Amino acid sequence: MNNHTRLSNRIKSLFKKTIGLLRLPFYCRKQAYEVVYSVKIDNLENQDNKVNIILPIPRDFGFQKIIGKSVFKGVKYEIKKETNFGNQYVEFTDVLLPHESTIASMKFTAEIRPRYKEKNSNIASDEERKLGLKENSVLKLDEAELDRINVYLGKAGGVSIIVKKLYNYVRDTLKYGGPIEGLYSSQDALSKSEVDCGGFSTLLCALLVSRGISARIVSGFWAGYADNGMHVWVEYLSDSGRWIGVDASSDKLFRQGRSYKSGHFGFLGSDRIAMSVGCGLIMESKEQVDILQNPIVTASLGEQSCKWISEFKVIKK
Repeated sequence: MNNHTRLSNRIKSLFKKTIGLLRLPFYCRKQAYEVVYSVKIDNLENQDNKVNIILPIPRDFGFQKIIGKSVFKGVKYEIKKETNFGNQYVEFTDVLLPHESTIASMKFTAEIRPRYKEKNSNIASDEERKLGLKENSVLKLDEAELDRINVYLGKAGGVSIIVKKLYNYVRDTLKYGGPIEGLYSSQDALSKSEVDCGGFSTLLCALLVSRGISARIVSGFWAGYADNGMHVWVEYLSDSGRWIGVDASSDKLFRQGRSYKSGHFGFLGSDRIAMSVGCGLIMESKEQVDILQNPIVTASLGEQSCKWISEFKVIKK
C-alpha cells in the first residue's frame, strides 16, 4: 500500500468518524445556551403593593461554566446567598401602584458539557461532604419503611454497589407522574401512587444518606428542547471524592419510551442547566425553602393580591 492510498484511507476513516459523531444526540456534545429567566407580576389591588421576586443564580461546576456575568433587570435588586449550601440568588424588590405591572429578569450564558461518571465532575469540599450527609424534612424517611427497604435490598459491598442497588430500586419501584412546582419529599415518594423527578430524587438521596453516603439534590431546567421545563436530579459522592450525577426519573421515562432526554446511572447530557444544589435551604431572611429553582414571589398584601408568570427561555447557540 503506497502513501497516497494510506492517506486516502485515513481521510475516509476520519470522515466516517465525523459523520458518526454528528449523528449522536446533541446532548452528547458540548453546548452553549443563552438564557433569559423572567417574571412578570401584576398588582391586582386598588392600593400600593410591595413585591419581592427571588431567582436562583447559576454557578460554575465541572460540567457547567457560566460565561461572563449574569445581567439583571428590575427596579431594585440585591445579590444574596443562602446560608448552608452557598447558592446565590437575586432578590428583586418593587412597590407596584394599583393594578400596575413589573418585569424582573436575569440573563446569562451557560456552557454545558456532558458528564460520564467522573468526567466533568466536581471534587467535593469537606463542607460539601458534611452537608451531603445531613437529613432534613424533605429527606426524612419513616424508620419502618427504611428497615423494610434495607431488608429487601440486603447487604451490599462498596459505595458503587450500594448506590447502584438503591438507584435501581428507586427507578424500578416508583411510578412517574403528577408533576408539581415544588418538591415531593422522600416520604411522599413512598406513600403516593406517583411522583415526578423530585420524588425520585429525594427518595434516592434519603436512602443514600441513610447508608452514610453523601448525596445532594441538583435543581435546574432542561435546555435545547421546545419545552425547557424544570428538572431535578441527584449527585452522590464517589470513593474518589467526586460528585457523580445520576438521574433515575429520566432513565425510567426513557426505558418506557415516554421521553428521549438524557440521563441514567452515571451519564447526564448537555441538555440541562443546573441552578442550585441541596434542599431544605436557609435564606438570608432565615426562611427555609425546599429548593432554589422556580421563582419565589411574595407580596405585602398577601399571595392573592397579585398574579405572576415566569418564563425560562433558552436560546441554543
